[in-house]
Amino acid sequence: MASGWKVGAGARADDGLRECPCPAARVPAAASRRFCLPAACCVGSAKGVAKKESCPSQRRHCVVTTRDVDLQQALFFLHVPATPRPLKNSQLNTMAFTGSREGMAAYAGPSLFQPHRARDAIRDAHKKKIDPILCYYAGLSSVPITRFLAPMNYDAVWIDWEHSSCNVETMTTMVHEAIFMSQGRTIPWVRVPGHDHAAIGYALDAGASIVVPQVDTVEQAKHVVSAAKFGSKQNGTRSAPPFRLIPYLTDMAYDSRNDVHKCLNDQAAIMIQIESLEGGFSSPHSTVMLSKPQTPDPHTRGFPSRQQESKSRGVKSQESRADQVSGTGINNLDAILTEVPDIDIVWLGSLDARVSMNFKAAFGDPWDEPEWVAARDKFFQVIDKHDKPYGGFAFVTPPWGTPETFAKASERMAFCTVSADVMHLMNLSNDMRVAKEEIAKSRGGANGDKKDVVVGNGNGATNGSG
Repeated sequence: MASGWKVGAGARADDGLRECPCPAARVPAAASRRFCLPAACCVGSAKGVAKKESCPSQRRHCVVTTRDVDLQQALFFLHVPATPRPLKNSQLNTMAFTGSREGMAAYAGPSLFQPHRARDAIRDAHKKKIDPILCYYAGLSSVPITRFLAPMNYDAVWIDWEHSSCNVETMTTMVHEAIFMSQGRTIPWVRVPGHDHAAIGYALDAGASIVVPQVDTVEQAKHVVSAAKFGSKQNGTRSAPPFRLIPYLTDMAYDSRNDVHKCLNDQAAIMIQIESLEGGFSSPHSTVMLSKPQTPDPHTRGFPSRQQESKSRGVKSQESRADQVSGTGINNLDAILTEVPDIDIVWLGSLDARVSMNFKAAFGDPWDEPEWVAARDKFFQVIDKHDKPYGGFAFVTPPWGTPETFAKASERMAFCTVSADVMHLMNLSNDMRVAKEEIAKSRGGANGDKKDVVVGNGNGATNGSG
């Protein structure tokens, strides 16, 4: 359940819930108990089980339950939030979280077994109602690492199911660890392996939002959305899992006006990755200019600012043969976003896109080829045309980035992947290098002059021991 909702043992006076003193005559024959609630805190109804009624004697609302349903069960049926108790200072001081206490818990579903309202979070970040969503990339299919990082309060984790030796059960466990061990503060996103209908369903059933790689055509985008949605109104073909959510316990709808499946359609978000120019390997001499390419900023991996984009819009369009013929990848992004509006956010897969264009894709290279700059510019022009949220890597530490380059990149990004487990593990090699250099220095280095090295303090302890 989301933070601040009454779950567990029955009514407590400090929760604002108590037995209603209404005269027995006012209690309907079909009910055995009434409970008073703070005004306007009850949403929803459960016909035949529990309902909300006015409380004349106390001028409050009442939950009226049947003889077989107690208050705890009624609150689950009605989705009634209780008055949250403020944390004491001592509790605040012992919180292990590095960011805000709430984080993405503000967008949590009514049960942590459900996906967050990630679509709302992405829209709010895009509209600058909240800060960009800060994510770390989980490149290793490791449940212990996911559990270890959960209390660090990242807004999101990107679980790379596409490029890891991860099975369905491990992926599901990582999703649950991210949600539950962060107390709902972290939204899990799963990059699924391809466009497989079942894989998309597995990730969504686990409670994640999805990242779908290599979406090149309108048909592929429609298939992705169909696999992710319930119901024919959205051309949905997703199968409803019968017991992934427990009836009357974790399957409550966050909006009582709709059923749970319609709500789930509006909760989990869909991110697509555009990872090619033409949906396949093309010549590096193919031009894709919508405008005159700008000189890329090497500190932002070649991604232009909104100011740079606005300067380019007045330049006359120069459509290429690739624009006219291929209709896939970056060249087809406009059609994809026009015909498939249920896509929530787009990621430019620069690494794969450059490889598909036969360019070098090594990290640290300038990435300044005119054809690449033109393709990148076209991507951002289409994103801006559709006012669609954009996500990508924006690292904050050298050699991958700096705080200054991150601040610049985050101006236009709704979703920023700022760190990665694999990046920090790579630093282990640097630790070994430094250790070997220091040993060499302590033993005289190239001169061969040995120095006295203290390895103990006379009582059995060694330098550096705890």
